[in-house]
Amino acid sequence: MDFKKHQGYDNGFNGYNTDYTHYMSQLTLVGSKTVTNLVTSLSSEGHPVTCIIYTIMLPWAADVARHLGIPSVLYWIQPATVFSIYYRYFHGHDGLIDSHKDDPSFQVKLPNLPPLEIQDLPSFLLSPNDVIYSFVFKTIEQLFGVFDREEAKPTVLVNTFDALEVDALTSVEEVEMIGIGPDLFEHGTEGYMEWLDSKPPSSVVYVSFGTLAVLQEKQMEEISKGLELSGRDFLWVVNKMQRREVLLNERGMFVNWCNQMEVLSHPSIGCFVTHCGWNSTVESLVSGVPTVRSGRRKHWRRWAKEGHLIGT
Repeated sequence: MDFKKHQGYDNGFNGYNTDYTHYMSQLTLVGSKTVTNLVTSLSSEGHPVTCIIYTIMLPWAADVARHLGIPSVLYWIQPATVFSIYYRYFHGHDGLIDSHKDDPSFQVKLPNLPPLEIQDLPSFLLSPNDVIYSFVFKTIEQLFGVFDREEAKPTVLVNTFDALEVDALTSVEEVEMIGIGPDLFEHGTEGYMEWLDSKPPSSVVYVSFGTLAVLQEKQMEEISKGLELSGRDFLWVVNKMQRREVLLNERGMFVNWCNQMEVLSHPSIGCFVTHCGWNSTVESLVSGVPTVRSGRRKHWRRWAKEGHLIGT
């Protein structure tokens, strides 16, 4: 299946060197045309599309579906609790939150959610004028505007499960949230599973900071030194460009990507060094792997302490 490239973005998104507003406008323009043509073509070939599933950064896909008369469903990759926070912010609670952004301990009470402090809220709501955050903030704002244009009750597939967020999944009456659990789609293994098979139980440290993280050189050096001093074998997900900043260590294996759920379920994994993104949090919880947190996800720790998640 071929998709047209953005004009001027033949090599894709280029991080800090990219004009976010222009990039997203091109993505919306080209993406809308491409998806419309694809759906029309499939229908003419006797394979009508009956539903379009889209993710957080593609709100325009819902408008395309509406224009074509096809139902659309959002696939929300963050917690149901975070979805509810965003929904309340963009539906009448923005003033309360904005007026107390400089008071991290101020307690916010949102409908059907436990009391939260300002510092527990998603960072995109607290720094909307930041270069990177403003781009994401505007896109999320557009996303929640989609729900207001829907005639029927919107449906959202959430990367969580009922036993973990039973109250959060029903916290927004205007939206039907369905917990579907972690993504179990199978990918290639690049040989890392065979490598894990050769290691003793609970002996390998798994390191991953998400697909978007770009660590500073000093951070890379410190992490690699720590792994070396641990004397443990490790599997580290890091792109090739950053591997040159890592001290070579014969005990480790580096991959660009891995099936994280499969890795965490492997008996050789004894520890997970993580940024505590939501996917990593849920998957480590499901797999029962101890974690070492690195990053700014203070709300995970607080929610765990207060019983909203499981933590030690």
